Amino acid sequence: MSVILKTMKMINNSKRKIKLVQQPVSDAATRIKVQLDHKTMMIVHSMAAFKMWKKRYPLAKVIA
Repeated sequence: MSVILKTMKMINNSKRKIKLVQQPVSDAATRIKVQLDHKTMMIVHSMAAFKMWKKRYPLAKVIA
């Protein structure tokens, strides 16, 4: 079963055009979206990396 994840990517800032880019789920499955504080979000590639960030930012939480 082949599953495709669709993401939006900005391709032209002056005219605000948005292009849908298809990525295989295998790339997205290794990405973990993390919110460090109320305004900082980042992507880590493993739960070990998340644990390291959790030590620095106690309020960090996994978004998706």
